[in-house]
Amino acid sequence: PPVPLAPSARAERKDKLSIADVAKVHAFFYDNGAVSPCTRDRVRRRVGPNLWQLAQALVAMQTMDALFSQFQTENVLCGTALSYSSFKKLAPWNLRRINRETCLCRTCELYKCYHDAMDTVPAIFSLPDATPAASPAAEAPAAAPALPVADA
Repeated sequence: PPVPLAPSARAERKDKLSIADVAKVHAFFYDNGAVSPCTRDRVRRRVGPNLWQLAQALVAMQTMDALFSQFQTENVLCGTALSYSSFKKLAPWNLRRINRETCLCRTCELYKCYHDAMDTVPAIFSLPDATPAASPAAEAPAAAPALPVADA
């Protein structure tokens, strides 16, 4: 029999995730994140020369640590353990993290500024607290100490 010159097929890695597990991770990110409704929040990535892929930003409201621990409690993968680094690598490419939990549109920002200003107005125009005097003797100035008299 002739000897085959082609290399033999490689064995499949034991830590390889199935396509279903990768889909679970993506679905988890989309369920626990928010797709930005603002048209200015489009993100893009280069997929080739003069080729760009556009998508709306997927905003993560929690840290990656919190998302990973929540994923571990909610999902049990098909016989493979998902590490934290693999979880981060499987995150969608359009995932963006925010530092605030509020909307960043102009209307919401102006409302927040107006609200903060209205909180400071009473402090500006308030009168100092008038406490009633306990007794007239308390208001009288203290007597000056007696000075020593020098003998002449």
